Amino acid sequence: MLKTSIDTIDHRTERKVDVPPEFLEVVARADGILREQFMNSRVSVLEASWCRFENVPGQGWCVQLDVFTPVYGFGQQFRIEDLRDPTAAKRMIWSVLDEFAQTYSDKVDEQLRTIRADLKQLRSVGAN
Repeated sequence: MLKTSIDTIDHRTERKVDVPPEFLEVVARADGILREQFMNSRVSVLEASWCRFENVPGQGWCVQLDVFTPVYGFGQQFRIEDLRDPTAAKRMIWSVLDEFAQTYSDKVDEQLRTIRADLKQLRSVGAN
């Protein structure tokens, strides 16, 4: 099961951000959509956090969705107003998940290539 959180602390100041309740409700619904996508998943190292709430001039309230493992993470900011529509929210959530998966997969591939090269070198040293 995916672990998620909604974090209203501004970590630059360590103060709680006073997010209007109606916007927190929108984010909580979006979090439910995110959790639903992983309901039957066996992924245990993936976490997600709705964080960095801010009232951006000209855009309104925004929130960042961070998706991360202990070694890699990716995040994207959304206007909370755009998350009101469940279909749009699902599409935006999947844009973050797709980007995270592609980049994380590339990083894991790179690590596997390094491990294979190291093992090949060790094998050649051990054969001599």
